[in-house]
Amino acid sequence: MAADLIPLDDIARMRVLVVHTNFAVGSAIARRLIDADVVALVHAGSVLDGHQDPTRYDVVLLCPYLPAEQRDLLVAACLAAGDGALVELLDSDQGSRVLLHRPGITWPEAADAVAEALALPLEPAQAA
Repeated sequence: MAADLIPLDDIARMRVLVVHTNFAVGSAIARRLIDADVVALVHAGSVLDGHQDPTRYDVVLLCPYLPAEQRDLLVAACLAAGDGALVELLDSDQGSRVLLHRPGITWPEAADAVAEALALPLEPAQAA
């Protein structure tokens, strides 16, 4: 295989957990990340019930339509455990963007690679 055909960018080495509440939205996001080494698609309830461990991933990406209570619990749980990046897709009147809750400790540029794959700007969560 020609070297030009093998993706060598950051996303190709990454494990991403896409946490959704609506499968159609989650799968549409996951398709944008298809070049990642691993893309896992999981319902928010599965993470909160302990069936999926977000610490096993380089990036946890929260979908934009999570109920506020689930979103808050997920953000708190992900920030309390592991060292991976935590990002959230936001859909608002000001346009879609990726909010950075925490950069990856061992892989700081992971959130940038996800935002680039989604073709959306990355900004700190506090600015939202």
